[in-house]
Parts: sequence; structure tokens; C-alpha cells
Amino acid sequence: MLFVGNSLTSGNDLPCLVQAMARAAGVELRTAAVIEGGSSLEDHWWLGRAQQVLAAGRWNYVVFQQGPSSRPESQLHLRRWSIRWAEEARRRGAIPALYMVWPFQGQKKGFEQVSHSYREAAKASRSMLLPAGDAWHEALQKDAVLPLYQSDRLHPTTAGAYLAALVIARGLTGVSPRTVPARLKLESGKQIALSEDQAAKLRQAAEKVTGPEKMDFIGPF
Repeated sequence: MLFVGNSLTSGNDLPCLVQAMARAAGVELRTAAVIEGGSSLEDHWWLGRAQQVLAAGRWNYVVFQQGPSSRPESQLHLRRWSIRWAEEARRRGAIPALYMVWPFQGQKKGFEQVSHSYREAAKASRSMLLPAGDAWHEALQKDAVLPLYQSDRLHPTTAGAYLAALVIARGLTGVSPRTVPARLKLESGKQIALSEDQAAKLRQAAEKVTGPEKMDFIGPF
């Protein structure tokens, strides 16, 4: 599983967190990431490193991510570059997936705009959609004080990354959020520990947006 994104992917070791969630359910994953801080999918294309890593490995999935992309011009940009990257992933024998993020904290209609942007890009590029942003919205509707955002009002806390990882793990491995423990040990040795009460709320939100009737598997691949 190859991740291509920026600090919204690298924050709190998200790829390793997905790997740990899968391992807790008995599923072994190999993950790698190409991260460029503040970069869009277009930036990744012209920098070229992600293509090199994609070509050098045998990947089942490539997970692409850029910023919220909520403005009209950003939505068009995400759509255009998702199509190009999805074609490249399929050319290399991998299934493309879009990791939907979330808006800046407090942005009016932000969650709706981000969801629309990523859904349209997934449809246009025939990519799998991993709706982490929808799970954030669901969780915050149920408990508005859940600490998902860092103080910069965009990057995820450990809880925010845990919720995003629940959605990604469910989408790409089938691991049910209900089975993921609140404490996880990453391959690096880092420990992730949430309270059971907080983890239960995050699992519930992830389950709500990743049930069979909710997940978007857009093909053919």
C-alpha cells in the first residue's frame, strides 16, 4: 500500500497506524509513503519521486491525498490530477484510492464542500473513495468537543489520525472499526493510546460512513 500526500498523511504516522490496525485484525500490510509538505497532487507529479516509487514496487493500492480542495478552482484541480494519477496507478497494476480529508476547523459548509470535491474526483478518476472527512463530520456532529484538530485548525491530533486510519483500514482491508483496539503499537515502536470512551466514539463514526451501503467502490479498475 503506497501513500502519496502531504502532512495530512504523514501526521501521527498515518500509514503505520493503518498498518497497525490491520495487523491487530490479523492482516499483514506493507506500507510506504511519499510525502511532500504542503504539496498538491500536481506538485507530486512534477517532482517525480512518487512515480519512481510506484514503478519500483508491486503495490496493490495507491492512496492519494491533497488538501481540503473545497474551493471551486481547487475542486477542478483535484479532479484533473486525480484522473492523471489514477491512470498511472492502474498502468502499474495498482488500484487508486482517494483519501478524503476535512476542512479547516470552523469553515462554513466546509465538510459538505470537501466531501463533494473528493466524491466528484473519485467518480471522474474511477478511484476508490476513503471518506475520512465524512467520518470526522459524523463524529463532531455527535460530540462537538472531540479533539480531532490540532491548534492550527487543520492538522489531525492522534484522535483525528486514528479516525482517518479506521476509515482507510476498513476500505482497503475490510477490517471492521469495531474490532480495532484503543491502544496500538506501531512498527516504529511508538505507542498510540486513546481512552476507551473516545475510541468508541471514533469507531462508531467510522462504522457509520463505511457500512456496505456507504462505501464508494468506483470502477471498473
